[in-house]
Amino acid sequence: MLDEKWATYAKAWSQPDDERNATLATLTSVDVVYTDPTAQVEGRDGFSAHIGQFQKDVPGAHFEIIDVKDHHNQSLARWKLCGKDGNEMMQGTSHASLNEDGLFTGNEMMQGTSHASLNEDGLFTSFTGFF
Repeated sequence: MLDEKWATYAKAWSQPDDERNATLATLTSVDVVYTDPTAQVEGRDGFSAHIGQFQKDVPGAHFEIIDVKDHHNQSLARWKLCGKDGNEMMQGTSHASLNEDGLFTGNEMMQGTSHASLNEDGLFTSFTGFF
């Protein structure tokens, strides 16, 4: 089931505004938080706008999911970003937390296979490992 959810999520990064908004409504909570090395966006509308800007910055690019792992309402997806010519541009990993309804509440793009949260003092508050 999460494989399909991640595949749908990957497609959302290539969809036009209306279709993407409808897709995100089935995948994410209204107050989803998206984080990557260049941005932190709060709310479904802000996340959709961020994806729209990505489409302008990298026209014709699309994501493909390579592998999905999950446990305890946490999920990790390895992905590759392909250009409009189909050639791989890069690989990465996204971590998502899911709520009780199975919707993504937080999504972070990163490198690696573990996730850790820090508090305001820079101390680790939680770790999520995937094997």
